[in-house]
Amino acid sequence: MVTARELRSKVVDTIDGAPLEPLRIELVIELCRWTLAEVPALGLPHLGRTTRTALQLLLAEAVPELPAGARDELARSCEVVAVRGAGHPG
Repeated sequence: MVTARELRSKVVDTIDGAPLEPLRIELVIELCRWTLAEVPALGLPHLGRTTRTALQLLLAEAVPELPAGARDELARSCEVVAVRGAGHPG
């Protein structure tokens, strides 16, 4: 299971150097957490791909100033967590 601390660390490492204010960083963390918690509950096929795509869309809409490469890296990381069955972050 991925913990909230591990998720926060991954997000901060990934977006290091991005022009984000602290509240925007918290929004990114919350969107990652929400996606990992809620997408599996939808019961849709292809959990990993669905998780990755959902997070990419959420980040693009909510935090457009986050570079596309960082959005993609975070989405891929959450995809891996979802596929491994790590579930909801602690």
